[in-house]
Amino acid sequence: MNKVLLVLVVSLALSGCVSTQVIPTSSAQVQPLSATQDVYVFLHESDVKVPFTVVGTIHHFDLGKYQRLDLNSVIPVVKDKARSLGANGVIIDKQEPVISGIFSRGIEVSARAIKF
Repeated sequence: MNKVLLVLVVSLALSGCVSTQVIPTSSAQVQPLSATQDVYVFLHESDVKVPFTVVGTIHHFDLGKYQRLDLNSVIPVVKDKARSLGANGVIIDKQEPVISGIFSRGIEVSARAIKF
């Protein structure tokens, strides 16, 4: 019984360490992209050289327990969430390290999902 309780407590604690929120900015029906379609990543709005529409925002927070995370660590998650909004690009608006322990470094990322 104690082992089951310990596993449950650890699972709940670890699941609270990572969160990703996706907020559509349009009420229009969107068609998600397939998993094989690429999503382009831009670090600045000025890097997007074509007209685009913002279709949503993505906020990812990961404490990185016992890890050292950087932007490259979370790009697959951000791309996947952008695909779910039908976006073929993301503009990274904010990326900040999160100190979550002596050796652990997490990351917080905010991005705009765009379609061009």
